[in-house]
Amino acid sequence: MKQKPSTSPLDLIQLRKNIKAATPFVLVCGIVALLYFLYRTVLLAVPVVSLQQQVVHPHGDASIVCGQEEGDAKKDPAPVYSASYQKRLQSAPALSDNMIQNANLEAINGETEQPDGYSHTLENDKTTYESLQDEDGTKFLRVTSVVNSAIMPAWQSDPVSIAAKYSYAYTFWYRSSSPVDVTIVTTRSDGLDYTYVVTLPAVSAWTQFTGEHTNEDAAKKFQVIISGTEKGSVDTRSYDLHRIPDANLPKGVISVTFDDGWDSTYQKALPILEKYSIPTTQYIIADVAAHNVYEYMNFNEIKKLHDKGHEIGSHSLTHCDQVVLDAKSLEDNALRSKTLLEEQVGPVTTFAYPLGQYNELTQTTYEKHYPLIRTSDVGYNDRYYDETNIHSMAVLHSTTDKEFMSWIIYAKTHGLWLVLSYHRVDASGVYNVTGATLDAQMAQVRASGLTVLPLSKAAATVRPQ
Repeated sequence: MKQKPSTSPLDLIQLRKNIKAATPFVLVCGIVALLYFLYRTVLLAVPVVSLQQQVVHPHGDASIVCGQEEGDAKKDPAPVYSASYQKRLQSAPALSDNMIQNANLEAINGETEQPDGYSHTLENDKTTYESLQDEDGTKFLRVTSVVNSAIMPAWQSDPVSIAAKYSYAYTFWYRSSSPVDVTIVTTRSDGLDYTYVVTLPAVSAWTQFTGEHTNEDAAKKFQVIISGTEKGSVDTRSYDLHRIPDANLPKGVISVTFDDGWDSTYQKALPILEKYSIPTTQYIIADVAAHNVYEYMNFNEIKKLHDKGHEIGSHSLTHCDQVVLDAKSLEDNALRSKTLLEEQVGPVTTFAYPLGQYNELTQTTYEKHYPLIRTSDVGYNDRYYDETNIHSMAVLHSTTDKEFMSWIIYAKTHGLWLVLSYHRVDASGVYNVTGATLDAQMAQVRASGLTVLPLSKAAATVRPQ
């Protein structure tokens, strides 16, 4: 059985009157609600979206890393040694003769019928070692392996005695069917120490590589090993090791840098930096600063920092992992970020990679626009530093007082350039320090007696132009 309507015709008439009377009020409420919605959507949401990359910049504990949260693990990039850095080492005055015995491979051991002063790293039936010569008569060494293994075979020159605190340049020529690893082996009182240096690309034509080694740890002997990363052949020749002018500085230098342009730098860090008269380098994400993104400094604050003596550098256009971008996007990130920043603060000469990721292509692209590139590669910098790979120490939430102080002591003791890398202050996440921690660390920096300069000024001091 259907139920009868509970509302009478008189009730319906009254309801229509009420609705009619309320219509202006309802319309006003609707318009207000619509305007508020547009305000929240357009004025707040649009600035946090990069129009160029369509990258959402989330709030809170997430860093603007193309959707990747801060602290997510990324593989360390393979080191890249720039041509200018190698040329600098090659042109440094030689303070000794070549310390490698039988460098031209002319002397042959009568018993082994192999060049004097050279040996093999591995012996097995899958590996062939040969001493050959090119058509022009130049002698070279070849190792060929028909299998891949965890440790690939290589020719190696005999260890050479080196002196404590001295700096050395080492050189060799190579060609190979696969990439090759360069490893330094030093002999110390407690045994052998193996240090990976770089992986060089496979090349069909003879190619020179030069590196630098300063004997900080007072090792007794030195040798370099060039081994393929996979099966195939590796040819090497013209090994050289000689002393060069000392790499260490008369006095250590410290640069304090901040990445991303977080607003906590302006609100929390700036008073501490002014308290200890610490000038910094601020690496700014240009597109973010231009759009007044929540929790990040805008250009008004950035210009105030600049006017107070802090250097402004580029941290790319949108903080994307530069390695995954194509050549056009890389060029856009390099040039547009520089242009946006220079419109606000004048010349920008230094750049830092987002996420610390780089490769041959990024280096080639960015060094055209920035004379100085700071990476996240861990270490110190000496007189011969590579301007496309300035090493740094990241200060994390987990960095202890003892660890931080040890960096300063090492830079002071050995006359090195220490670059500190910070992110947020009094926030959350791996890349955060408390205001109290920052205050204590800046007190240590100022009390160290080391020269404290922004990155570009420090670079000019470490290696005057």
